[in-house]
Amino acid sequence: MTSIERTAYPRFRRLITAHERHLFLAPTRDEAGWASSSTDCDEQLLALLLMPRERDLTTVGLSQAV
Repeated sequence: MTSIERTAYPRFRRLITAHERHLFLAPTRDEAGWASSSTDCDEQLLALLLMPRERDLTTVGLSQAV
């Protein structure tokens, strides 16, 4: 029998490391500057910075890991 890693349905790690989380979630300076100039308060800034990251994580299947 073929191992699960060699099939079309490999198992993904359930958790990601702190370094991977930083790579995936930390906004770039350009993104932070754009979001800061586009919002009026900290809550809106946080939401605006997190929205694209949540979409990206859901797309690659990491949303459960965060």
